[in-house]
Amino acid sequence: MSEPHSIHWLGEWRSTLWNADFIRLLGERLTLGDVHTAVEIGAGAGHWTRTILPVLAPDAVVHAVDMETHWIEQLTGLHPRIRPVHARAESLPFEDSSADLVTTHTVLMHVADPPAVLAELKRVLKPGGLLLCCEPSNRASSMVRDSIYARWTLEQDLASVRLWLTCERGKYALGEGDNSIGGRLPELLAAAGFQDQQSWLDDKCYWLTPPYDTPSKQQFVALLRDRIAKDRHGWDRNTARGYFAAGGGAPDTFDALWEGVVTQYHRELADALDAGTYCAPSTGLLFAVGARKPTC
Repeated sequence: MSEPHSIHWLGEWRSTLWNADFIRLLGERLTLGDVHTAVEIGAGAGHWTRTILPVLAPDAVVHAVDMETHWIEQLTGLHPRIRPVHARAESLPFEDSSADLVTTHTVLMHVADPPAVLAELKRVLKPGGLLLCCEPSNRASSMVRDSIYARWTLEQDLASVRLWLTCERGKYALGEGDNSIGGRLPELLAAAGFQDQQSWLDDKCYWLTPPYDTPSKQQFVALLRDRIAKDRHGWDRNTARGYFAAGGGAPDTFDALWEGVVTQYHRELADALDAGTYCAPSTGLLFAVGARKPTC
């Protein structure tokens, strides 16, 4: 059986993407304590489900939806108030106007037709119900400079931007989603008929400095070493090659560009990790946007 496409992105490090006090504040601002019936789309291993469950009503049930049977198996038995549901976001097995909350976390960025999915989420919500979408703008995040990138030349920086923007455009062109959809949420939600939009930014930052002597730092270092070993940086090389061509990049330039950006970065990163000199303000532009289904 092949691995689900999301396997590389759903490690336990995802449980640390949000600060607990920020989630409590988000719960207060959006009155999540009044939510009794919730639906999460693309629940994966349940990291976001477990993150928001404590701020919902004490009797709240979360229907954790995923299209991959692998993740449904992982979700089964995870928590008595988490109910796994095998389904696609475009066709949910729920009655009209049946949920107090529908939420996504880095899911719309992988959807071919966001308006169609948003229409389905709106159908499931009760009048006045809350849609909570957490989606990134990876285009901005890719420009965050760590202690490796900070030493690169302008030409290297431009090569990096060219590679990632071309791949991102290619992913979108192939109908596999928009990695920077977070910046489009205001327009998409308004067009779908949602009202009372409110938005915030995730305030979590992985401030990695030596010595790497705490569990969170060690977890982050392990993630970086895994990416180096697997020649992954955002995507694996073969996936990136396909996106690059679909995004308008000349296929015969891809390998040289990958070597000059990813391979070179990984080489310098491995040396810095071994020497205990790598530092990173690793963060991303991750939006949390709440909006309501109209009451009439």
